[in-house]
Amino acid sequence: MQSELRLHQIESRIYEPGTGLNACDIWLHYVAGIEWAIPPFTNEYKTYLTTATLTLRTSTGKVLSRSSYELDPVYGMGKWSSTRSKIAPVVTAIVTGFEN
Repeated sequence: MQSELRLHQIESRIYEPGTGLNACDIWLHYVAGIEWAIPPFTNEYKTYLTTATLTLRTSTGKVLSRSSYELDPVYGMGKWSSTRSKIAPVVTAIVTGFEN
């Protein structure tokens, strides 16, 4: 996520939960869901991103922007795509207001 933010010339920092609340005027909150499965041609379980929601908020909690990703539950065509390729359009949408 931070690499994608840098592509939009936005510097970011990760804070431990409960810290840094007074340090920033704008916060990016995120929630992600993962599942485990065995990819094709392997024998070992791996995780993959199934959902992600990003919410850009002010320090007072006002929502400035929100975007999300959800793996297609029927076809799941991008199941084994990289997390970055799944999250990149979500970051672009939250920063610019436009989807790729």
